[in-house]
Amino acid sequence: MPWWMKYPYLDESGDGGEGGGGPGDGDAGGEGGEGGPSEPRWPETWREDLAGENEQELNQLKRYGTPQDLWRKTRALETKLSSGEYRMKMPDEPSEADIAEYRQVNGIPEKWEDYDTEISEGFVVGEEDKPIVDGFLQVAHEVNAEPAQVKQMLSWYYDEVERQTEERAEQDQKAQEDAEEDLREEYGKNYRAERNRITNFLNATMPKDLVDEVLHGRGASLTPLGSHPAFLKWANHIARQLDATGTLTGAEAGDAGKTIDDRMKEIKNIMRTDRARYDRENLAAELRDLVDKKAAIDARAA
Repeated sequence: MPWWMKYPYLDESGDGGEGGGGPGDGDAGGEGGEGGPSEPRWPETWREDLAGENEQELNQLKRYGTPQDLWRKTRALETKLSSGEYRMKMPDEPSEADIAEYRQVNGIPEKWEDYDTEISEGFVVGEEDKPIVDGFLQVAHEVNAEPAQVKQMLSWYYDEVERQTEERAEQDQKAQEDAEEDLREEYGKNYRAERNRITNFLNATMPKDLVDEVLHGRGASLTPLGSHPAFLKWANHIARQLDATGTLTGAEAGDAGKTIDDRMKEIKNIMRTDRARYDRENLAAELRDLVDKKAAIDARAA
C-alpha cells in the first residue's frame, strides 16, 4: 500500500504533522512501543477529503467502509486489466486512430493479407480455395476479427467442406448401387448387354470429354446422371431406335456407324476365339438381339 494511504499524515519527507508520527516515531505511541510503526489513522472525513467537491465520486467512495477496502478494489482492477479480462471497446463512430489502436491492442494485423491462416501444422490454403478464403479474410478484417477467431472460423469451414465431400461420396455410391439394382430388375440377364448399348450410344454420339461431363453431371436431385435410372433407360431407348435403322453406335463395336452384320460377325468371332469373354459379357444375348433386329429390318425392306 502506498505510504500516502497507509500514513495519511506524513509528507514525502516522512515527517509527521502535529499529533501524528511517522513510522518509527517513538513519540507516536505506536504499536510495538518506542520506535515501532504507528497504526494508520484516518479521519472520518477521508471520503470527503479524497472526493473534494465531486459529489458523484463521493457517492462512489461511500460504498467502501475503509481506505483499505478501496485499495483492495484498486488492486483487483489492476489485476484484471493486466490479465486482459477487461478489453478495449471500439467507439460507436471510431476514427482511423481508434481503429488502429484497437487492432494493435487486440493483435489484429494492419492488413487482411497478414492474417495467419495456418490452422494446423503445415497447412496451406490451396489455389482453388484462395478466392473464397481471401474474401472471408477481407470481411473478417473489416469487422476487426481477432486472429484466434479467424483461425477458428477457417477451421470450421474446412471441416465442413470435408464433411460434405464425404457425405456426397457416400450418397453417390448408394445412387450407383441403387441404379444397378433397378436396371438389373429391368433388363434381367441382359443387363450387361443393355449397359453396353448405353455406353456405346453415348460414345458414338458425343465427344469423350462431353460423355464424362454428362455421366458425372447432376440434375435437380443432385444424383449423377450416370447413376440415374431414368436417364439410363432413356439413353437405352434412344440407342435401340438407332439400332433399328441397321446402324450400330459405339466405340466398343468399333467405328461409329458399324452395321449390324459387322457386329454379328465380330461377336461370332469372339465366340470362337475367346469363349470366356463371350460368356462374361453375355454376348449371346446381344447376338440374339441383333438377329431379331436384322430380321425386322429385312421385313420392313421386303
